[in-house]
Amino acid sequence: MKIMIDGIEVTVIEHDMVQSINKNLRRYVEEVLALEYDEYMPRDGDQNFSDLNNFCGDLISKIGKTVSIILEVKLKNGTQLPAYDDDQHRGLIALAKQRVPVHYCYNGFNFKVNRPTTTDVSSFLACEPSKLGGMAPASDQHEALDVVVSRLVGNDKGGFDETVYSFAVSEICGDPTYQLSQMTAKCLLMLYNPDLGKICLLNQAAAKTLVRNLRVQCYAAQNKGTTEFIEKLNEFSESIRQTLQSLEPRDLTPSDDDDDGSKPSALIF
Repeated sequence: MKIMIDGIEVTVIEHDMVQSINKNLRRYVEEVLALEYDEYMPRDGDQNFSDLNNFCGDLISKIGKTVSIILEVKLKNGTQLPAYDDDQHRGLIALAKQRVPVHYCYNGFNFKVNRPTTTDVSSFLACEPSKLGGMAPASDQHEALDVVVSRLVGNDKGGFDETVYSFAVSEICGDPTYQLSQMTAKCLLMLYNPDLGKICLLNQAAAKTLVRNLRVQCYAAQNKGTTEFIEKLNEFSESIRQTLQSLEPRDLTPSDDDDDGSKPSALIF
C-alpha cells in the first residue's frame, strides 16, 4: 500500500504489520500473562465474506487453552484507514453478533521515513467491529491491544466452553489435534454458538450428527458482498437452533449406560 509519510510516497506492506502484531502479542501473552500462545495467519486469498469455509481475519490467535482473538489488521495513516471496506465492516459486525471474538487492530503510532519504529503490544489499538467508527476510526475510544487481550482472558469473553472443548477438537475441527489452520468462520461459529454447547450437554449423538452435517453443508453466497453472507450466517445459526428445539425431554434424562444414575458427561467422547 502506498501512503504519504513526511511528504514522501512510501510503500507499506500490511502483512509486515500483521507479523509485528503477532510477534508483540506472543511476547506479551507468554512473558506477561504466562500463558501458551499459538497463531495462524491465513493467506489473503483464503479470507472473504462469501464462504463460511474461509477465514474472517488476518491473525487468528489462541491464548491459553480456550480463549481466542481474531484480528482484522488495518494500517492507519494520519486519521484514516485507507484500506477500510464498508462491506467487510458489516460482515465483521455480523460475526461479532454471533459471539465470534473478532476485533479490528491498527497502529496507534505514526510511521516515520528512514526512522525505525520500535513497537510493543501497547503500540497497537484494538476494538470490536461495531465500535470502529468507519474509515476515520474513533481512536480516542479504542484501547491498546494488551488491554483488550487482558480483558478477554480475565472475563473469558473470548473463550469457548471448556465442557465442549474435546468435542470441538474431534468433531468441529475434524481432527484429533487442535489446529488453528482449521479455524474457518464456520468452525468459529460452532465453537462460540451457545445453542451448540447446550446440545453437546443434552444429547451427544444429536450434537455429533448436527456438526457433521454442518461441516459438509455448503454455506457459500453466490455473489460478493455481505448481504448474502449475513443470510448464510442466519441460516447456519437457525439450523443449530432448530436442533436444540427438537430435542425431546427424554434427552435430559440419564442414559442406560450411566451406572450411577447421573446425567451423561459432556467431557467423554
